[in-house]
Amino acid sequence: MPLPMSRSWILLAAVFALTTTTIAPVIAQQPGARVELELYQSGRPSAQATQAWYQALTKLGVKNLKIRAARPADQQGIVTGGAPGNETYRVVGELNERGEVIVPGGRFKVGDMPALSAWMGKLGDHGAAALTETKSAFGLNEQQLVAVHTDLSTPVEFATKGMKPMDVLRKLARGKHPLVIDPDLEKALTADDPMRDELQGFSRGMTLAVLLRPVGGVLVPRKPARADVELAILDGKSSAELWPIGWATEEDTSKLAPKLLETLSAEIDGVTAAEALDAIQQRVEVPFLWDHNSLALRKVKLDTPVSLPAGKRLYAKLLVEILGKIRCHYELRVDENGKPFLWISG
Repeated sequence: MPLPMSRSWILLAAVFALTTTTIAPVIAQQPGARVELELYQSGRPSAQATQAWYQALTKLGVKNLKIRAARPADQQGIVTGGAPGNETYRVVGELNERGEVIVPGGRFKVGDMPALSAWMGKLGDHGAAALTETKSAFGLNEQQLVAVHTDLSTPVEFATKGMKPMDVLRKLARGKHPLVIDPDLEKALTADDPMRDELQGFSRGMTLAVLLRPVGGVLVPRKPARADVELAILDGKSSAELWPIGWATEEDTSKLAPKLLETLSAEIDGVTAAEALDAIQQRVEVPFLWDHNSLALRKVKLDTPVSLPAGKRLYAKLLVEILGKIRCHYELRVDENGKPFLWISG
């Protein structure tokens, strides 16, 4: 199924040790590679423009700066040298008659030093390909995002309910992308209550998102500077993007959860909301997952007695009425593999 796209993400670097199935903490970003610049003059730019660029680029700290006359074979490009982890990028760009500097993936005026500095930083941190490739969600390119989605689509093969969250997390760390965690969230997960939900059979991505929500954590795929894509566990308050708990779907309910559209004759009296919802879950054959955060915030009590008059209703309508009694609602969502579930929140 299609993967939703959204905004970009600015990243930190991290380390992961898979051999012991431990989850590494986030660490500081490493410095970028060396970027050098050589400009050839096309169309005879003015001496004032050339001098202004030389002064501005020198002040910017550009290494091995050269501004020279054009040659017949000149063309813009980037030559990569040095060993992995200690690269040097030699940029050949054009200084045109309008006083603009043109380099692969960028065009700048002499007053655009912050933008040019950012361009050079991007080159040093992520390499030449990053200057022209199209970014999608989380600042990843399409190929990287597809690889993350595939990795997070792996079904969970063990029972989760009643397990300690950190034990579940360690089992889920054995994917293709390294998993890193904020130390404060690691402490919070260690102290958190056992897992309330059974997530066996659901995708790894959705399971991680559900596991992290009670402690305010989120899952963020990201590409650190000069490193491979990783899966970071961060404080939700600091994250502009996050991997969701399932995806909204345009698939027809009659295909995903047909029993929700079946009719029954029912009268509810003398049972709690939890008992009524449990009975419905068994009949509609779609898992119910609870947003425990919102339930706690709104002080929802599942042991509240509920009553409904006798009558014919769709299961979907019955659910709406029961959940309305305790100020809750549901959404039909799917995991990364298209497996449906009802997400119930306050």
